[in-house]
Amino acid sequence: NEPNVPGQNGKISITTGNFGVQIDQTLFDGFQTRNNVAAAEAQVRASFESLRNTEENILFNAASAYMDVIRDRQVAVLTEQNLQFLTEQARAARSRFEVGEGTRTDVAQADAERSSAVAELAAARAQA
Repeated sequence: NEPNVPGQNGKISITTGNFGVQIDQTLFDGFQTRNNVAAAEAQVRASFESLRNTEENILFNAASAYMDVIRDRQVAVLTEQNLQFLTEQARAARSRFEVGEGTRTDVAQADAERSSAVAELAAARAQA
């Protein structure tokens, strides 16, 4: 029993064709994928450590700068105290000279040391 399909002279025309699907899947790639993932993870860890190193350097530099400021301020304070001491020494040398117990050389030397301390204090304050 042929189906009753209208066509030429009562004949049925059937067209045939092929259909196919092709899939490629690598079963073994010589551990390339695993090695690529491991390399990428290692790169991430290396980048993280580089960032940590940069952070530590920044913190160290900030701490060093802070300590330098504290040191320079303390040097300025000590230099100022030294200037006060040398000013008193110069005054004492002048007083001894005026009563005949000192020499002009003592006064000149005390004044020179005081002048040097003034210059050191100016430098210390500029640094602080």
